[in-house]
Order: sequence, then C-alpha cells, then structure tokens
Amino acid sequence: MATPRKRSTGFSERPKEEISEETQVEELLDEVATEMFETISHKEEEKPQAPAPVVLPPIVATEDAGPRFVEQPPAPAPKPKSSATKLQPPPKRHPRNVPKFSRYR
Repeated sequence: MATPRKRSTGFSERPKEEISEETQVEELLDEVATEMFETISHKEEEKPQAPAPVVLPPIVATEDAGPRFVEQPPAPAPKPKSSATKLQPPPKRHPRNVPKFSRYR
C-alpha cells in the first residue's frame, strides 16, 4: 500500500532570493525601456519631416516577342474498352483472408 503524501505549502511560498531577483529584473527592464524610448525619440527628431521624392526610371516599350504558349493539337479520343474486362470478379481468396462482410464470400 502506498504511503500518503504530506501536504505542504512550500509551492506557494517563494524564497527571498527569488523575490529579490525578480525585482532586479523588473528594474532592469524599466531602465532598458526608458533608454529605448529616449533613443527612438532622438532619432525621430533627427529625421526630416518631408520624405525625399522618388524618381522612377522611364518605361521603355519593347518589341512583341510573339505568343508565349504554343497550342498543341488535341489528343485523339481514347478507344472504348470491352465490357468483359469491366465485370470480372477478383480472383478467389483463401478462406482465412476473406473479410467478414465481403461481397464475394
């Protein structure tokens, strides 16, 4: 018989070291975020407000290269098969290999 488990509150309590590490990480993240916002705001101030006009090269007309796809003649119609080959039942199976609910049993 298995021994009963002890119920403890150890999972809900955190050691003091983890709490201090979490606060340090949060403070570090706050500092990094403020630095990023400051650098972004400085770079936005340096950018000119009006974008430079975009100059596109002129479009030059070219000669027509002809048809891209060559049409192939239609394939000949397939010949109809004889009806005797369509109605042939499959070869007989060994009784152990016949499924329980089969058409041919």
